[in-house]
Amino acid sequence: MSRFKVVCLVVLGFMVLVGQEARAESGCIPVSIQSEATSIDPTNVFAMYNGTMVASMEGMPPMPGATTIVPREIRVGDDGTIHLSSTLTAFLPDGSTLKQIDDAVLDPTETPLLYRVNSRVNIVEGTGVFTNTVGKFIGHGFFNLATGHVEAAVDGKICW
Repeated sequence: MSRFKVVCLVVLGFMVLVGQEARAESGCIPVSIQSEATSIDPTNVFAMYNGTMVASMEGMPPMPGATTIVPREIRVGDDGTIHLSSTLTAFLPDGSTLKQIDDAVLDPTETPLLYRVNSRVNIVEGTGVFTNTVGKFIGHGFFNLATGHVEAAVDGKICW
């Protein structure tokens, strides 16, 4: 194959790849979510959590809803951090749901049993208005092991 044809194929492949990414991005909207939740079992801070959330999506009014957090895996690091993987589910009033996997690192603060949360959240499933969505979020907040209460804010994009 001539050098010209190889260069043309490489350029064409690059254009197709960039075009697919542009199409994927065109169906995405920025999202910010504020949430808080409390353990359903006061004696087990790593039990299921129930709470509330408000999602702000570009071009739409704020959407209140409910949320659950179900811890899946917990590891304690040598440095005092807690690595927590959870399943988060957001429930909107219209019946739509958004299921996500949250991989968080809880860093101890100067206040005993209060941890700073930094997390990466990936959408794994949606129903209703969230059917066939994908997306990623970055979250920050606080997890109080003394009270079994967590509050966080996440920002990212949802794509259809």
